Amino acid sequence: MSSGGLPDARDRPRWHFMPPAGWMNEPHGILHYGGRHHMFYQRNERGPYWGDITWGHAVSDNLVDWVDLGSALTPESVSIAPQGIWSGSSAVDANGEPVLFFTAGDDRDSPNQRTALARPVDSGDPALRGWVPS
Repeated sequence: MSSGGLPDARDRPRWHFMPPAGWMNEPHGILHYGGRHHMFYQRNERGPYWGDITWGHAVSDNLVDWVDLGSALTPESVSIAPQGIWSGSSAVDANGEPVLFFTAGDDRDSPNQRTALARPVDSGDPALRGWVPS
């Protein structure tokens, strides 16, 4: 981005992770897997406000320098979550594979929340770039 862009803004935190743009909420799924640290967090890529919630994904080798990988889970990729991907967690299952647990928001139903699970497309990818709800 240019020097006038958000990453260079005077008031932007320098020692805390932030996505390149949009709104960020708290991290939900912190995971060490394949020699890397993974942080999944709620985000809205479309603007600096709550709504259109996805789960962002960032990776780090040292817990200081983070690389944002974009959204890991979106309402478009999770049919039971048209209102967003809400709170959740991460874990490593009994087979040593990473999994994400998350709240799927659906205001068409009552109750309007479900617990859902996602697994990586390729658990051999150290960045864990793709996730599939199961």
